Amino acid sequence: MNPEVVAKLNAAAGKALADPKAQEQLKTLGVLPNFSTPAEFAARIAADRAVYAEIVAKANLTFQ
Repeated sequence: MNPEVVAKLNAAAGKALADPKAQEQLKTLGVLPNFSTPAEFAARIAADRAVYAEIVAKANLTFQ
């Protein structure tokens, strides 16, 4: 994705998540607001993917 677009989306998300009203609404839905940089988010997704890949392999799961 275009880095400028990513930066704009990240800034908008950060601004929205900084709003106490938005934070409260998310909490009522059971969502814990957590803002990160695009690089931090990518690292989290990569780590989660590794965890779940190991689970799938150990359980010998296949997908159709």
